[in-house]
Amino acid sequence: MGNVQKTNRGKSLCALAVLDKNVTVFEDALKESCLLSNPDVTGDFGLRFYAGAPLISDDGHLIDTLCIIDEKSRTFDDH
Repeated sequence: MGNVQKTNRGKSLCALAVLDKNVTVFEDALKESCLLSNPDVTGDFGLRFYAGAPLISDDGHLIDTLCIIDEKSRTFDDH
């Protein structure tokens, strides 16, 4: 995954995460029916784990996300 430099914003999981003020987590993207048409999940990229936290401006606008991704399924908790 270290060679990925950009992805299509419209198809990225960050486009979903930026819609919510809570952290968005997919511990195993293959178990999420809504992601089975996503090329990052089903294609060569092989995304399995995603956790994205929204970046919120001082005036409350959701402007971007900070995310963690992996090609392995993982668990995610408050720690």
